[in-house]
Amino acid sequence: MSVAIKYLVSCVYLSACNSGQLPVGASVKLSPSEHKVATVVNNPNEPPVCLTDENGSYQDLPILISVTDTSGTPMGNAEVLLYSDYSGNTFTGPDVIQIFADTNGNGVVDADTELVSGIDSDAYKTITDQYNGTAMVFVRMNLTCPYSGSLKAFVGSSVAQAQLEVFLTYAVGTVEPAGKLQ
Repeated sequence: MSVAIKYLVSCVYLSACNSGQLPVGASVKLSPSEHKVATVVNNPNEPPVCLTDENGSYQDLPILISVTDTSGTPMGNAEVLLYSDYSGNTFTGPDVIQIFADTNGNGVVDADTELVSGIDSDAYKTITDQYNGTAMVFVRMNLTCPYSGSLKAFVGSSVAQAQLEVFLTYAVGTVEPAGKLQ
């Protein structure tokens, strides 16, 4: 094979790794794809209030994003667009779901520097790891009030969704508003 043909073939292979050119049928997956948390209500006659200060009750949930081709091979350097219901950049009420990028790699949310879904943020873009085709974000779920929302990931024409829910449960011995004893 001539040097020019080898060079051309190499360029074609390298351009296939570009995050802007995904093969038809590429797919994205979020793990876990569902997360539900119960919040305990001691007095069912007082409706829960969403507290959104840093002293509120929350849970940080790591979400693994995986991008693969049609044969299941991981796709490195793929651009993933993330969007969440009820975040500061998508909802005018309390931002009960927040997305954080672990930019320093310590595995812990640093709220003051790693929030990527604040009121002034665009939808968050991340790139999958070159070798294993994955990326990680943390979702902070506010636990002070009930809601059901989702985190959505877009890669080319593929969409994945993780359902996120906080639901009420009543303390033992209390009477639910509907009159059922717990």
